[in-house]
Amino acid sequence: MAHRWNTGFVRSLCSSLTVILAVFCLQSCGGSSGGSGGSGGGGGTPPSAPTGLMATAGAQQVSLSWTASAGATGYNVERSTTTGGPYTKVASPTATSYVDTGVTAGTTYYYVVAAVNASGTSGLSAQVSATPSGSA
Repeated sequence: MAHRWNTGFVRSLCSSLTVILAVFCLQSCGGSSGGSGGSGGGGGTPPSAPTGLMATAGAQQVSLSWTASAGATGYNVERSTTTGGPYTKVASPTATSYVDTGVTAGTTYYYVVAAVNASGTSGLSAQVSATPSGSA
């Protein structure tokens, strides 16, 4: 006795499975299915952490510079008065340099930088430190 499949039911089942698989693939592959905010992204790759961070202490300021990260659209500059953090974001420049003027002479500051693009934020750069002086 041959069994006959209801072709409408089979098409509906295949269509439902296709949607389920597509949603699963988007979620597991880093795509967005319109969920909550997060770091956004269309499945791209966040930039790599900046390298070559340098800090130069000046009169009540610290000048920072670093090597650009491929694919970065901006950077987060973070500082702490304790080595290793916790860090507080002090600026979000698009350039690969920043002058921190919100510092106190004689205090040692520790800095790290992260690169940012539409797909997310990199890890932190290596930490550097500087102790600004009181006058020019």
